[in-house]
Order: sequence, then C-alpha cells, then structure tokens
Amino acid sequence: MLIPLGIGLLIKAKYEAIAVNIQPITFKISNFGLILGLAVRLIVHFNEIIILLKTGVIFVYAIFIVFSFTVGYLLGGPGIDTQKVLGVGTAQRNFAAALLIGTSNFDDPNVVSIIMVTSLLMMVIVMILEQKLPELDQVQQTQEVKQVEIS
Repeated sequence: MLIPLGIGLLIKAKYEAIAVNIQPITFKISNFGLILGLAVRLIVHFNEIIILLKTGVIFVYAIFIVFSFTVGYLLGGPGIDTQKVLGVGTAQRNFAAALLIGTSNFDDPNVVSIIMVTSLLMMVIVMILEQKLPELDQVQQTQEVKQVEIS
C-alpha cells in the first residue's frame, strides 16, 4: 500500500499537471481492480456465502453498517459534506487489513467469506446511503424555507 501511495505523492509533488490528468484514469483502474478482486473472491467462496445467508449473519452485518454510517453522519457537525465524510469513514472498515489477518490466522474458510461479504455489503450500502443524502438534505432545506416563510 505504501509504494503506490509514495509514487502518487511524488508525482503530485513534482509534476502536478500530470497528476491531475492521470488521476481519473488511476481512479478507474483502482476501482476496477477492487471490484474484480471482490468478484473473484465471491465466486470462489460462493457456497460459504449461501451458508452465511441462511444463518442471518449477513443481515446482522448490514444493520451494523447502516448503524455505523448513521452514527458518523449524525455526529458529523452542521455541514452536509462533513456529515457525509464522517458517515462514510465510520461505516467503512479496512477490509484489506481484515483479509490479511483473516487469511493468515484462521483456517476456517467462513472467516474469509464473512470478510468478503461484509466488504461488498459495506460498499453497496455506503454508496446507496451516500446517493440518498443529497435528496434528504434538499428535503430538509425545503422544510426550513417553508418554516421561514410562515414566520
């Protein structure tokens, strides 16, 4: 993780114009690699995932992710941008570190399956919540304007 980060910071410090131009490309490559890695892991551990669906573990993790996002969002202060960042930061777990620990310390394939399913759920739920927040913010602003007009 540190080598790509260091290279990126070096390019940005020395060649800022180039960094600005290649940032959208590297962003797409990074997202593609992440999604590809998740898809392969989900395919490999498909049977374990089905077992997890039957036990209800995935439902519990989904509730935990939504709860974490909500707590971070509500404690994010008055600005909607700060609330979004804190909500995502609170709900987003470092699943790369979790995978490293899970694969090196546990022989049970369910551990890796739970981490993979949780990471996928995390991405999907956070993206959905983050997309809905502008709508919620607009509704809140509209209600505030109506209250001001009545007064």
